[in-house]
Amino acid sequence: MVFKFRFEKDSWDGVVSIPLSTQFRLATVGAKVNPGTWNHIPQEVQILLGRLPVKTERDKDCYRMFVLYALRQLGKPVSVLDPDQLFRQNYEWENPARIPDRVYRMAVDLGFTLSPRDWLKMNEMRRYILVKLAQEAHGPDFLKRVLEELLCPESKISAWKTHSGAGSTGPTPIGPYSLSTPFAAARGPAVMVQD
Repeated sequence: MVFKFRFEKDSWDGVVSIPLSTQFRLATVGAKVNPGTWNHIPQEVQILLGRLPVKTERDKDCYRMFVLYALRQLGKPVSVLDPDQLFRQNYEWENPARIPDRVYRMAVDLGFTLSPRDWLKMNEMRRYILVKLAQEAHGPDFLKRVLEELLCPESKISAWKTHSGAGSTGPTPIGPYSLSTPFAAARGPAVMVQD
């Protein structure tokens, strides 16, 4: 059986899609496999594709070769990104020092915090999933389930800073910050602040 998060099990209305743990592995090596091709891959190969490691460069090379071999055996198309394309595709989630703006905004808009410390502690697969889902159109209920499962419990507090006084428009999100700014690493998660 291929690993699936709880939010994946009931999110695609019976459509067989590539599990996110496998999509992460494929993205890590730059292999592009469409869902139609995935449905023609034997289950034992799908399980291997969802379990083989991709931590070291050697792991990645072996995984890439296995994907190419398995799909060529089936006569199915597969494309692999060149190293420059791969770097550009994976930069946002492979960089633990900077939370992508759209991921931060997604979390804050749904009532969660995402501090640089949270992002740094998160494994690459979880960062990949957040980046991927922040780029796609999903409903807020689904995204809340994703964030509840992927983020630590401390992240489930409000990230709003309230402004008061004349011309106040109400809560305003605290902007994203990265570990490259000196105050950000020490600041920790955002909390409710009254001005």
